[in-house]
Formats: sequence, structure tokens, C-alpha cells
Amino acid sequence: MENIYLLNGASEGITILIRLLIQDSNDGIMIPTPQYPIYSALINKNGGVQVPYYLDESKSWGLTVEELERSYQEATDKGTRIRGIVVINPGNPTGQVLSEDDLKLVLKFAHDK
Repeated sequence: MENIYLLNGASEGITILIRLLIQDSNDGIMIPTPQYPIYSALINKNGGVQVPYYLDESKSWGLTVEELERSYQEATDKGTRIRGIVVINPGNPTGQVLSEDDLKLVLKFAHDK
């Protein structure tokens, strides 16, 4: 019961987490593209760096590890410290539901990084 948080909707939770994760202007959050604009807006508002990773339309807007790696590497090469990754499931605005394999891929990627 220690890890349950009650909030006034998803927007409040997103706001709190982004505020906590962004410590300075070199901190980045990986966000899916296309994405719901609250993420990019809050990252900008809190002085962080948007690090887009592109969903693969040919995979029903799924993920590829190659794209996650490309996005991560490009950002870290520029000096960005990746502090988190956003996964929107089901996707907004695409409506996709990530497969179990895609969810495992993201968890492994986040763990490894």
C-alpha cells in the first residue's frame, strides 16, 4: 500500500513526474512520436529536452529497439542525460495497443539504460 498515489487525473500525475525528473536543462525525457502534446509541453515548461522516438506505422504504431537506441544515442551524443521514457498505452493519438513483446522491449531498454 505504500506505492499507491491518488491524483486528480492523469495530467496531474504527468506534471508531478516530469517536475521530479527534470533537474536541469540537460535532462531529457524520451517521448513517442506521434504523442499527446502534454508531454512535450511539460518538458519544455520545466526546462528539459524532448527526446523523440518514432513509432513504426508499418507495425501498427509499434516500437523497434533500433529506434529506441537511435533516439537514445542521438540525445546522449548531444550531452542530454536521459531521465525517463514515456510509453502511452493505449496510444494517443494513434489508438494502438502495444503488444506484450513491445512492452517487454521497452522495459528491458529502460532497465539496460
